[in-house]
Amino acid sequence: MRTTTSNTWTAVVVVLLALPHAATAQNPAMQQQMQEQVQRMQEHARQITESMRQMANVQERAHQIEQQLVREMEQHRMQRDTDVQIAERLRYEERLREMAHSMNVGAQEMHRAMEQLRNMVEQAEAPYRGNMEQEVERLRNHWKLMADSMEEGLRLLEQLRNRVQTSAPTGG
Repeated sequence: MRTTTSNTWTAVVVVLLALPHAATAQNPAMQQQMQEQVQRMQEHARQITESMRQMANVQERAHQIEQQLVREMEQHRMQRDTDVQIAERLRYEERLREMAHSMNVGAQEMHRAMEQLRNMVEQAEAPYRGNMEQEVERLRNHWKLMADSMEEGLRLLEQLRNRVQTSAPTGG
C-alpha cells in the first residue's frame, strides 16, 4: 500500500512538472514569446558586455593617467628645486592624480556592478520576466551614460594635466 501511494505521488509530481512544458509545446505563440524573451536577454547581455568593455577602458585610462602623474611628480621632486611655482605644480599634479585614482576606483566598481547584472541576465532560471526586463534595460542605459560621462571626465582631466604641464615652468 505504501509503495502504491509513493508511486502515485511520484506520478503526480512528474505530471505537474511536465505540464508547463506540455502547454508550451502545444502553444506556438507561447513558444515564440519565450524565444523572443531569450533573444532579448541575450541582447541585453551583449550590450552590458559592451558597456563593461567601455568601463574597463575608462579604468585603464584613469590608471595610466594616475601613473603618468606619479612619474612626473617624482621627476619634479628629484629636481630638488625649492621654487614656489614647482611646489605649486606638484600640488596640482597630486590633486589630478587623486582624481584619476578616484575615477579608476569608480570604474572598477561600476565594472563589477555591470558584471553582476550581466550574470543575472544570463541566468536562465533568474526571475527575469515582465517589468524586470524594462528595469534592466533602463539600468543598462543609465550605466552606458555614466561610462560616456566618465570618458568625457577623463578627457577633461587629461586636458587639465596638459595645461599644468605647459603652463608651469619646469624649474632649473
